[in-house]
Amino acid sequence: MQPIDAFVIKQLADKQLVPNASASKRELIRRAYFDLIGLPPTPADLAAYAGKYASPEMPATLTFAVTGNALTLAIGDAPPVKLRPTYRDAFDAPPMSYRFLRDANGKVIGLSAGTARA
Repeated sequence: MQPIDAFVIKQLADKQLVPNASASKRELIRRAYFDLIGLPPTPADLAAYAGKYASPEMPATLTFAVTGNALTLAIGDAPPVKLRPTYRDAFDAPPMSYRFLRDANGKVIGLSAGTARA
C-alpha cells in the first residue's frame, strides 16, 4: 500500500466511510475514454451539425440529423446511419470520417470529409 492510500483510508475511517469497490475493467476503459475525448455530445450539441451539406466534389447531398441522442447521416436517398463521435466536432462512420468546421464565433460553417489513413 502506498502512503497516499493509507492516508485516504484513514481519513475515510475517521469519518466512518468505506472506500468504493475497485472499478471493473470496462469502467476503467470508459473513464479513460471520457478523459481522452470528453463526454459525448448532447442532443442540443448535435443540433449545431444538423443540415444538408453539398459540394461540387460530392455526387450526392449529405444530410445530417439528430435522432434521439445520436447524429445520423443520410447520403442521397440512402437510409441514415448512426455516426460515432470521435472528438469535438468529429464523427466516424467507417470508412469515412467527418469533421465540422467553425467560424471565429463558434458557428458551424462547413464540413470536411475523408477516409481514415494509417
